[in-house]
Amino acid sequence: MSESNALDRLVEVADRHFCPYHLPHSAKTQGETYGRSTPTLIPNRKENWSSADIEVFNNDILERIETALKNGTHCDLSGVVFPGSFSCADRALPEIDFSHCRFERGNVDFSGAEFSGNTASFSSAVFSCVDVSFKDTLFTSKRAEFYETVFRCLDVWFAGADFSDCYAAFSGSNFDCNHVDFLGASFTGGDNFQRTKFSGTSTSFSNSQFTGGDFSLAEFGSDETYFDRAEFLDGYPTFENAKFFGHKVDFSNSAFCTTVSFAASPRKKADIRELAFGELNFNNANFASRVSFSNRVFLAATSFKNTGFARAPEFHGCELHQNTAFPSIGSFRDTSYKGAATAYRTLRLAMKQQEAHEEEAMFWALEQISKRNDLECNPLNNWKNLFNWIPWSLSAVYALLSNYGLSINRPLVALTVWLFGATPIFYFCLRSNVDKLFGSTTYSDLLGFSIAQSLRPFFIWGDYNGSGIRSVLGENVNVLSVKLFATADSLISLVLIALLILAVRRRFRMQ
Repeated sequence: MSESNALDRLVEVADRHFCPYHLPHSAKTQGETYGRSTPTLIPNRKENWSSADIEVFNNDILERIETALKNGTHCDLSGVVFPGSFSCADRALPEIDFSHCRFERGNVDFSGAEFSGNTASFSSAVFSCVDVSFKDTLFTSKRAEFYETVFRCLDVWFAGADFSDCYAAFSGSNFDCNHVDFLGASFTGGDNFQRTKFSGTSTSFSNSQFTGGDFSLAEFGSDETYFDRAEFLDGYPTFENAKFFGHKVDFSNSAFCTTVSFAASPRKKADIRELAFGELNFNNANFASRVSFSNRVFLAATSFKNTGFARAPEFHGCELHQNTAFPSIGSFRDTSYKGAATAYRTLRLAMKQQEAHEEEAMFWALEQISKRNDLECNPLNNWKNLFNWIPWSLSAVYALLSNYGLSINRPLVALTVWLFGATPIFYFCLRSNVDKLFGSTTYSDLLGFSIAQSLRPFFIWGDYNGSGIRSVLGENVNVLSVKLFATADSLISLVLIALLILAVRRRFRMQ
């Protein structure tokens, strides 16, 4: 290294003295770092250092790190300006402080490194280099701090980084990069991405694991953001008030094992557009607990195909895009949670507004099931609960016979079985014992008598003397019993026909 840049000498710059470690890289970085409105030219600035100078500088830094590791002491490199490529790849590192450092050129490589001690800090560091790699880096320190760190480079790699025993704090960081990759990273020691900003082409947390996952107030400005196959195992993951400016957000095949919130709470009505989603994909995701999207605007295609909801999802105050796809009714497993009926009603009204009749019917059915489950029917708790058995029973019968209007097959099959099977048998059983032994009534006679009760309900009461009944069921039949059962037959047939008509209308109606 040249004499002017010797590591044991101070360099005077505009009446200030710098050691070579903190000497600004260029006139521009001096102005940024030390607040000068008009940067002063630095005769010996680091941008003029040769590759040999940089190698000597890096070797000295690595020697300091090795000494601290050997002695079990803290290594303070805060504010150091790195003029070129720097690598700690596959090294064991002590408790270390890179806060306020500047990495100005080349590549920065911490891949395969192992950080130990209490804290590994990169807070307020600036990476203005080509690529930054923390691939497969192991953080066994208690904390990894990247508070307000700036990544102003092409690509940043945290793929396979292991924070499983470490709290990862990225709050306020800015990833102004082409690609940001956290593929397969483990944040099971806890994490904080509050107010973190992502921009560029893509940001990926694919196949990552989180205990927590705090992305509140984060800004995803990348064209594409990926959380596919990510697992949120515990804690309180949240994307509250996070902004998604990009074209596509992908949470497909992700698993949320605890309560998660994507809700927005805009201060003003105009702010709600800033908290809108673009294209959103939750296909095959699974929510094992409560999830909220309240007050969000969905501006593009949104898909929840094959998504599982253990609790009724909350979409209160949302604006849903017309190209929104929800899973089938079986994917909504919650009909007993206290707020389920309200959550499904909100979705029903949203689908009604879009005239999405099948989805509207599905959420109406879920709402009715939830309301039925909310009914307290135990008279031991309150004698008035006894009256709840009436609406509960009616709702249960409606569910059984037509699945709240969702099924055409159920009332059709029930009507067929009733007309061609059950009622002829009942009428056969109502005949007198003598007629059962010697009567000549055929199945076709009984079937015709049964169908007549459906086509001409209650007409049987016009047969005052019972001659018509006796002509079919025998002279010794109990006429009153037949009339009472025929009345029930007519009522049941009418109900089944009505349910069939309603189901067909619900399926094919236009408004």
